[in-house]
Order: sequence, then structure tokens, then C-alpha cells
Amino acid sequence: MQAAPARLPPTLILIGDADSATPPATVRAFADAARGAQPRCEVVLFPGGRHPLYAYRDGGEPARSQTLAAAERFLASLGWLDPVH
Repeated sequence: MQAAPARLPPTLILIGDADSATPPATVRAFADAARGAQPRCEVVLFPGGRHPLYAYRDGGEPARSQTLAAAERFLASLGWLDPVH
């Protein structure tokens, strides 16, 4: 794996542990490299998730709501979004 860029914005990666297109091990290696440039590189692993995580045209629940909630928490933790209650 090549090194992550020297400068990155805060990064959130949402991936399923059954994703064969982008193996979770590759994502973890990228996140580890990225943390050298940006301490906020988080990986959220969804059990049983494939690629893509959900079929958005079919509604995709419950994965759709879970991915949106993870993104909202991440953005709120950065102060970029008001926490959703």
C-alpha cells in the first residue's frame, strides 16, 4: 500500500466487513497511514456489510440509518453539525 497523502481533512470511512471490492484490511492500512497526516481518520465497520453498504434505491434499512447516524456523530464531534437528537 502506498502512503496516504501528507495532508488530509478529518476522514470517516464506512465499510462492511464482507466488502470484497474494498477489503477491510486495506481500509485499516490506509487509516493507519492517514493518521500520520490527520489524527482524525475513523473507520466504522458494519458486520455483514457488503459493497455497497446498502441498496439505496430499495431503501436499504437498517444499514442506511446506521451509516447516516455514524456520519452525523462524526460531523457533530468536529463541530461541523449540530448533534441530532
